[in-house]
Amino acid sequence: MRAGGLKYPIEIYKNEDVRDEFGSKKKIWVKHITTRADIYWEKGRRIRDIEEMISSYTVQFRIRDYHKVDESMRVKYQGFFYRIEAIIPSDEKMMLTLMTEKVNE
Repeated sequence: MRAGGLKYPIEIYKNEDVRDEFGSKKKIWVKHITTRADIYWEKGRRIRDIEEMISSYTVQFRIRDYHKVDESMRVKYQGFFYRIEAIIPSDEKMMLTLMTEKVNE
């Protein structure tokens, strides 16, 4: 395990159901974990979606494997959210690699 590489602060959010003042349910993103990660920028591209140009980025975040993370969560890094598409464990390094894509909202 190489601890020196985990130098970028990230936050991991999970989706929760809450009730508003009128009693109706809505989903909000709630901070679940604040940790440090190693980041690998895989690729970036511009795509056309509904006659609008959108920047799309694929990023890998490597975190320690004791965090409870699943594919329904999101990573927040430098003010942008990234959707977790896959989680790849590495037992010999005691790490998890979060394969993510930037969320364009």
